[in-house]
Amino acid sequence: MPGVLVVMASAIMFLLTPAWAQSGPAEQEVLQMRQKMARSFAEAVNNKDGMHAADQYSKDVVFSLLVPVQTIVVGREAMQKRWEDILKAGTITEYSGAPKEVHLIGDGAAWSTGTFTYTATDKDGSKRRVQGNWLDMLRREADGEWRVTFQASASAPIP
Repeated sequence: MPGVLVVMASAIMFLLTPAWAQSGPAEQEVLQMRQKMARSFAEAVNNKDGMHAADQYSKDVVFSLLVPVQTIVVGREAMQKRWEDILKAGTITEYSGAPKEVHLIGDGAAWSTGTFTYTATDKDGSKRRVQGNWLDMLRREADGEWRVTFQASASAPIP
């Protein structure tokens, strides 16, 4: 599976070069859409709603948490289960996230980066703030909605 991540990351890096040159009304529209997705995701997480948290992902999404523990999740149903388990355990609260940049790479395809923070509750009940970053690929699906098709993220406690 690590080989798949290398291939995906290489493909994304290949696509980044022409994307940097683009900036216009279409990208602003996609940025606004990605901001709306981030707010909706945060609302779902903060309301402990795993189904709506997973709704922003495509049915065939590939998600990779890179650190602190490498985790790979494939498919919207698996993402929904992952978020339902996390939210049921109560280990993540006060989640917020925002895109930093969004770039179109073709008709109905884009990539974005962003940051997120949340409060993590450890098994001993202690709490700590965590921050992280994401890189994702977005696709406009047949229903007209943009969804995440690939996402890699990493996070660490805020010192």
